[in-house]
Amino acid sequence: MIKYYLMNKLKNTKLISFFITLIILFLLPASVLLAALRLLVQSTPVSAVNDIEVSDYDSDGVGEIITSGPDRRIYMYENNGALVYTSNQVSGTAFSQLLSIPPQLGSPDYGLLITDTQRAFFNLQTRSTAPLWTNTVASGWVYVAQADSGDLNGDGLYDFANVRYRSATNVFRVQVVRAVNGVQISETGNLTGNIDFLLLDNLGNSIYDSLIFSSNAPRLYIYNYNPSTGGLAQAASVALSQRYTFMAVVSDTNGDNRRDVAAATYLTTGNNGIDIRSGTNGSLLAQLRVAGAGVPVSIATSDFDKDGFTEVVVGSGGTDLKVRVYKAGRNLSLLYQSPTLSGSPFVRTSDFDYDGTPDIAVADGNNLRLIKYNPSTAQFDMVETSSAIS
Repeated sequence: MIKYYLMNKLKNTKLISFFITLIILFLLPASVLLAALRLLVQSTPVSAVNDIEVSDYDSDGVGEIITSGPDRRIYMYENNGALVYTSNQVSGTAFSQLLSIPPQLGSPDYGLLITDTQRAFFNLQTRSTAPLWTNTVASGWVYVAQADSGDLNGDGLYDFANVRYRSATNVFRVQVVRAVNGVQISETGNLTGNIDFLLLDNLGNSIYDSLIFSSNAPRLYIYNYNPSTGGLAQAASVALSQRYTFMAVVSDTNGDNRRDVAAATYLTTGNNGIDIRSGTNGSLLAQLRVAGAGVPVSIATSDFDKDGFTEVVVGSGGTDLKVRVYKAGRNLSLLYQSPTLSGSPFVRTSDFDYDGTPDIAVADGNNLRLIKYNPSTAQFDMVETSSAIS
């Protein structure tokens, strides 16, 4: 699932073919990758695009692409670039976010389209143009990105977390909703400001997922599922000295048998870096700042050296335009810093060349690059660069 690491970064519709190509790179099997690259880099979307997702929505063994944007419909393309599905239009005046979510374990992904006033869930396997259900936002509020999916109560039915915001009073609430029927499971109370980043993820010490998010107040929150009440219980509300606009769950760094949270700092003055926050109470466990590091534009994680501790990959924008890899262990450190690239770098991690070691795929400007980790030398190297995509 692409989730939303690239969310709000795909605003330049002139680059849609390139970004479709990037997502194909992340998710399609190697056997169809090159053909899909050639076809989709030349495809033209039927509408302006703000967000894309990839999955095997029709269970045919080949990935499809779904896109959405200002016209508030879902469009689905086969991997040959052919448009095969267009949903009904969702109510609202502004696009918010597109997510791929399976209703339950073992089912194919469906499409969740969120606008400023409505959420709609579409069965892309049957290709029904009408949504299975819709939610309409309460009067005076709007739905905003972020959103993320998980299984809050551990019942095997997928849920999603989403935010509603009230500008008149500058407050927001985070809701957790069951994907299969749109029924709300729980909601936070009013919180000051608006959302910066949101995760619905498992922190490793129970079957229940936790809700982790940051606001522009700035503040970090952690909520856990309470099986006694069937709702959310706040575990942390921590005032911050800077905003966190990208976060990821990482390995347990402080030995409390609970995974922790890596947060990429957002400092417009530069010298950004990583904070490690406790997944138990949000306390600061470690921090590292890098001279000249720009504001983050993307984040990904992996365990490249397979030592049990997560590495965090951050792409930086502004005039910095570099990829950095941090070791999120008990001693937070910078492992790698790329040369300056040709555009804001969007990063993903996976074993793209099937050699048993995770890699980093980077999209910057109109380029695709591969950064590989060499287990023998414990070094990262940029070993492959595509020709520019026009």
